[in-house]
Amino acid sequence: MEKCTTQTSRSSNLSSPIDPPLIIQIATPEKPEEEFLSEPITSE
Repeated sequence: MEKCTTQTSRSSNLSSPIDPPLIIQIATPEKPEEEFLSEPITSE
């Protein structure tokens, strides 16, 4: 049972690194949108 707890702790550690990428994925779509808006404005 103690070994199971250790595995769960390791799983939590993996969840941590997965969280940052998730935040980056959400910010990635927002960046292209800003560039898109900047493109037309620069063209004008």
